[in-house]
Amino acid sequence: MRKFNFRRRKVPGLNTTSTADISFMLLVFFLMTTSLNKEKGVGRLLPPPADTTQVNRLEVKKEELMWLTIDEDNRMRCDGEAMGLDEMKKKVKQFIAGKPQTHVVSIASDPQADYEHYFLVQHAVIQAYRELRDDYASRTFGKPLAKCSAEQRTEVVKKWPQRIADSVEDMSADTEKGGER
Repeated sequence: MRKFNFRRRKVPGLNTTSTADISFMLLVFFLMTTSLNKEKGVGRLLPPPADTTQVNRLEVKKEELMWLTIDEDNRMRCDGEAMGLDEMKKKVKQFIAGKPQTHVVSIASDPQADYEHYFLVQHAVIQAYRELRDDYASRTFGKPLAKCSAEQRTEVVKKWPQRIADSVEDMSADTEKGGER
């Protein structure tokens, strides 16, 4: 009887020494070619949390309130009148200049409106405040607000406080009534 002599064969291994190098090169390639978009935002501080035990209502006269609205079709209105951003900024600036301490600018946005339009309206209002503050600082201190001292900036901000009220609401009922608020 013949005895079979089986020889065990080994499976050749794969050379993986360059796999880590290739992975690293791909990682570097994708990191270098991918663009990271910076998100836009509104640079304002939020008010501190409200005390839930006491609710303070601010009474505002109609002539001291300016309504800026954005409807579901992204149409921008100032006190019911449709207008573009530049015209809106001029009107906001005139309104604030007429009532520096008592004004309130209310921005109402329909939930269906684009954030981009809301951001543009916010930016226009902030620019109006910035221009008024710079003009006042230039007249009072002879230099723009950015170059004023901390005390001078505090005085300017007290003279031109930001009084902005934000709301997101369904304005379909308001537009059926002719846009009156």
